[in-house]
Amino acid sequence: TASALSFMLENLGKPVIVTGSQIPLAELRSDGQINLLNALYVAANYPINEVTLFFNNRLYRGNRTTKAHADGFDAFASPN
Repeated sequence: TASALSFMLENLGKPVIVTGSQIPLAELRSDGQINLLNALYVAANYPINEVTLFFNNRLYRGNRTTKAHADGFDAFASPN
């Protein structure tokens, strides 16, 4: 999703941050709320005008990220 958006919104000139969670929001230990709050903080305070992915306290370039693990909070990687 983030990769496709990065090409579709290439000249937008605004930050777009994709985020999510490994554990549903209603469950204990959900990472959804902190991922969303941190993504909003990054969008508001840093001029990164491209599509990015924020997950587990890490910001990745949208077109350089792949899902590495289905379980655990370290689900994404940027091999490039």
